Amino acid sequence: MSGQPNDEELEPKVKTLALCTTADVGDIVYKLVEFTDFDGIVRRELMPATHAENLGNIKSFLLNKWFPNPTARDDWSEIQTELKRIPDSRVLLVSRTGFHGDDYLSPKNRVYKTIPKILLNPSATLHLPLVSKKGTLEEWKANVARPAKHSSICVLSLCGAFASNLLDITGIESGGFHI
Repeated sequence: MSGQPNDEELEPKVKTLALCTTADVGDIVYKLVEFTDFDGIVRRELMPATHAENLGNIKSFLLNKWFPNPTARDDWSEIQTELKRIPDSRVLLVSRTGFHGDDYLSPKNRVYKTIPKILLNPSATLHLPLVSKKGTLEEWKANVARPAKHSSICVLSLCGAFASNLLDITGIESGGFHI
């Protein structure tokens, strides 16, 4: 096996999942589209809805997102037909991360649902917190959990950090600590 997808795996398929708008009148309308890129990874991207009317815009958008270039002209026509379709699902584009109703939008623009109800507005001018994975579970156990075992203040700090993400889900009122 060469590690490269075969031709059947690269069959050009694009799905229009949802129509995306903001609460502001006059903003750009997007379509949430799903496709498999050249490396075989399923991607979801926001495409301006007006791109669906012009085949050149569709090609430019998808090829810049690492979409495998279909060889048959009919394939592009089918893709354009799919992208012109108005889906039943709607997504609200928001300008900040956090809770929006019952949905939580993470700083990495992830909503933990199959088709989300909210996504980060690509034209939003905000500064997202830098969130990344550092270290391993074993390092965390050795350098954080083990020392915290002997310090009630350290345990309280860790609980406070993890609890903040659960407040809205549990419906518990937030508060502060005076140490």
